[in-house]
Amino acid sequence: MDGELKLCDKFLGRDERNFHCWNYRLWVVQTYVNRIEQVTQGRTELEQFLQGECSMAEAIIKKNFSNYSAWHYRGQLMPKLFERS
Repeated sequence: MDGELKLCDKFLGRDERNFHCWNYRLWVVQTYVNRIEQVTQGRTELEQFLQGECSMAEAIIKKNFSNYSAWHYRGQLMPKLFERS
């Protein structure tokens, strides 16, 4: 999974609006979250991971406020983060 996220980082570094990459990253994250939920109840690890993903998206939003792909990605992760709180 780390390799997939690093690959997404590389593509997003070249084009932060690449919605195909954002969509793929969201799929990777959701797959990881589902797997972790099935295996453990390690909420702390999962919350830290989701916090990191939201922070990454927020950094890109701060860089370019009109990046709707980053807004959408963050919007998909926030409910997952808050339902764990």
